[in-house]
This record gives sequence, structure tokens and C-alpha cells, in this order.
Amino acid sequence: MIKKLLLLITLFFSIYSFSQNKIKYKKPNYKSIKKQTLNENSEFYYEKLLKKFNDKDAELSLKEKRHFYYGYRYQDAYSPNFGKDVFTDSIYTILNKEKLVQEDYKKIVELADKVLEKDIINLNVYNYQLYFLEQLNNEGDKYKLRSKQFKTLVGAILSSGSGRKLKDPFYVLLISHEYYILNMLGYEFGGTQQLIKKCDFLKVQENEDGIKGFYFDISPSLDYSNDLFKE
Repeated sequence: MIKKLLLLITLFFSIYSFSQNKIKYKKPNYKSIKKQTLNENSEFYYEKLLKKFNDKDAELSLKEKRHFYYGYRYQDAYSPNFGKDVFTDSIYTILNKEKLVQEDYKKIVELADKVLEKDIINLNVYNYQLYFLEQLNNEGDKYKLRSKQFKTLVGAILSSGSGRKLKDPFYVLLISHEYYILNMLGYEFGGTQQLIKKCDFLKVQENEDGIKGFYFDISPSLDYSNDLFKE
């Protein structure tokens, strides 16, 4: 039941935020993004973008969103193999309870803050927190900030490609984001995942749009893993 409810808010954000926006797709230029986000004199220096990202009243331009999301690849905190920790484990423990009460809602909101302090691109945790803030009728400053941050991250991914063709994939930093975007667009995973060059192809279940699946470029994850083996 909780899984279905969380999916509802995900679909709400996708429809509300992106369905009416005709974005010209542009794949990330990782070399340029690395240079810009690590340069203190650049308007896209990561610390500058992070400050804006954490300001509930500051909107990032589409270019800034792209530099923020893809620039995270070059931050020390980045790892494509984020494992569960005590806080995320605690969230899932609560979500697996047969029935939740208000104290559970508050605890999930609190735990989500702790996760996002160190894992700021965790789309699932944004989703959980936003949902339970709604259940608590607490749609104030925290909700406004998390909503903006969520849209910043997802907006960057959706602007990177259509995902319909190998030459026009979505570009993601984490494999978990593939499945999140898939569900967010209203499609269910069809059980088959295939690596083609540096892209994952995720087959989707039969749908009225006739879409067979989506392509996701996962080169940051692959390159990161390759670099580890070289050390």
C-alpha cells in the first residue's frame, strides 16, 4: 500500500512539473561540467550551485540544474554504489510496518533529513519525505525546499534525452535513478535489463504507448568502477 501511495506523489510531480515543458534535449558534456564545477571562478562552481540548491527561494536555471546534478559526479561524496546505512535501513523498517501512525511519519521525515545530508541526490528519499510531509499537513518551508530540490534533480535528467533511442538516452549518475525515472514516467519495469555499450536498456511492461523500453547512459557509474580497479 505504501509503495502505491509513494508512486502517486512521484507521478504527480512528473505530470505537474514536466509534461507541459518542451525541453530541447542536451546530453551532458562531462569534461566541461567537471572543469566548470571545480573552478572557483566559474558561475557553475559547485559550492555556489549547492548554496543555491539549498535555498528554498532560489531557483536554478536549467543550465545550473544540469551542472548541479552531473557535477555531483566530481564531488568526493559521489559513489555509484551507495549502500544502505543505519538511517536508510530505519526508513525501510518503518515502511515495512503493517500500519503507520503519525509518529512514524515524523520519524521518516527526520531520518530523511539525515540521509540527504550526505546523499543529496537520493531521489527515493526525497519522495518519501515529501509524501509524509503531506500526510502531516506540513507543506511549509521544508516541503518547499525539498520539492524544489527534487524537481532540480529530475529536471536535469529529463532534459538530457528522450530515452527512446540508444543515441538519445537519459543520462544518470546512479543506476537506481533508472528505475525511478521509469516509474515516474508511468511505466513498469518489464524484468529485462541489457547493457549496450555504456547504456542500460530497461524493457517495460506492455503499455498503450507501444513503448518497448528506455535507454539510460550510465557511463559515470562504469567509469567510476573502472577507475577503482585501476588503483
